Amino acid sequence: MAGMTNVQSLQGAQAKIEAVRCVAETNMSRWLYFTQGNFRWTYTQDALDFPQSTRSFHGHRDFALGRYSNTFSYEEMMTYEDMPWWLCMILKGGATQRTGVVSGGGFKYHSVPSSTTDDLDSFSMRYWEPSNIYGIDRVIASSATMAFDAVNNPAWVLTCDLMGHLLTEGESYDPAVTDRTREVIRAAGTKVFIDDDDTAIGTTQVLAKLRSGSVTIDNQIESKAFSEDEFTDACEFGRGEQLVTGELVLEFRDDEEFAKMRSGATRRIRLLQEGSDLVGPPVTPKSLQIDIPEAHWMAPTMDYAGQNKIQTFGFMGYTSPANPQPIAVDVINGLATIPA
Repeated sequence: MAGMTNVQSLQGAQAKIEAVRCVAETNMSRWLYFTQGNFRWTYTQDALDFPQSTRSFHGHRDFALGRYSNTFSYEEMMTYEDMPWWLCMILKGGATQRTGVVSGGGFKYHSVPSSTTDDLDSFSMRYWEPSNIYGIDRVIASSATMAFDAVNNPAWVLTCDLMGHLLTEGESYDPAVTDRTREVIRAAGTKVFIDDDDTAIGTTQVLAKLRSGSVTIDNQIESKAFSEDEFTDACEFGRGEQLVTGELVLEFRDDEEFAKMRSGATRRIRLLQEGSDLVGPPVTPKSLQIDIPEAHWMAPTMDYAGQNKIQTFGFMGYTSPANPQPIAVDVINGLATIPA
């Protein structure tokens, strides 16, 4: 009897951060744990024709294929062990970002984007159906969103828009890659702290208001193509200004944040979730902390959640001499290093 093939349940993807951007890695280092049905691949390639006078009503006789491109829509449940790896593509790359700093009984991975250096990592990937595996190099994160909504999803969720480069067929999974022990970052229990600009970030926890939220990092990456690039985009790509945006859904039980929005006041936002304790000494919980040190609310949307009135506040992270980067993310786990 023939084995089962071409089903979502058997779809997989392996990856490894590239030592040199656009130089494909020959061995993979990890499985990617996407949510089923949410690893979506888009392949585009223009069909070209060469219009010529043919002395008939049927022209465009000559055909050719243009350059192709590969993009991916990717989603996974966030974990304390894997987020430092993803942040190398999203915020700041480099080998030092994969070595933790001792923090209590665990190791902290601190990610703050560079203001003037393009140091985002890329990775090579092998993916698709076990009997039909493709390889691709220079996979980069154009944008990424980290979101929590405990009512609709038990975990924090990472969604990424990824862009790949050179496609190869007939690849195989690396048999040396094994599953990893990971702890999902739960949505329930997430805390938000919102402070004025003259107060230390993380001082004032907002209680009995927060419903859900998200933070999006858009690196504004765009493809390039030079004359010598015959069938693919160039290895090099362009980058615009990094945009940090997000939203918080709060119960509309008072005028506090609405008044701050109307006055244009700076808000200092911290999102914090803690996981299981790491055995010390000292005992230290795993944690995810996202800081937006200088945010401004956008006009909120008023709505209802069941019988309750809510406001959805969009925000944007800004910079200043005191806060030259719009975001910082800290992850604490029990790993001294993160494999590429």
